[in-house]
Amino acid sequence: DEFITSRFKVTFGNRILKQIRDFIPVYVGCGGDEVDGLDYMVARKVLRKFESLNLPFLVDEIKELIALMQRMFGKEKFTESVEYLESLLRQI
Repeated sequence: DEFITSRFKVTFGNRILKQIRDFIPVYVGCGGDEVDGLDYMVARKVLRKFESLNLPFLVDEIKELIALMQRMFGKEKFTESVEYLESLLRQI
């Protein structure tokens, strides 16, 4: 949250946080993993806001965010978010 807000000037509020809190228990109840549920919501609710940014000026920040996600969750987790960010980099 802090990294995205400080580097990209993108914020997400109480509505998205509530949706995440409501979604993850249902996702886990259906047999999913908590981190995978969070990844799903971040990729669809938070990172989609990046489409309105001037991405050519944010290449380094996007790479830093990918590295941060992989450090925090491991390379085998948060794959949807990382794949989405990598697709943004390919578009530049």
